[in-house]
Amino acid sequence: MLTDAQNANLSMESRFILGYDAAFSFAHAALRWKGYRAGDRYLVFQVLPFTVGKDDIRVLILCHDRRNQVTYEGHDVERQLVTDLNKEAQDLLSRVSKLGPVPGASA
Repeated sequence: MLTDAQNANLSMESRFILGYDAAFSFAHAALRWKGYRAGDRYLVFQVLPFTVGKDDIRVLILCHDRRNQVTYEGHDVERQLVTDLNKEAQDLLSRVSKLGPVPGASA
């Protein structure tokens, strides 16, 4: 997903949705790693300071709001926001990768 989100041959909207889905997947993995579940997409981003120590979540929250507009209302998305989102998703991937094996999981 994240690699495709950086593909310049895709539309900005496609790149945005792919980047958002990657960021959400990484944030959700961190939440699950901590032993929790969330029924709300927004919550997965809100708890990032506690799951991976990411205090600045403004871009991710903005992208969450924008995702609904892009997906359901057909709004355009700015190139800079896609770039910022991809950086945030890459940062989340790095942070989640450092969490290590899931506690209590058998090898």
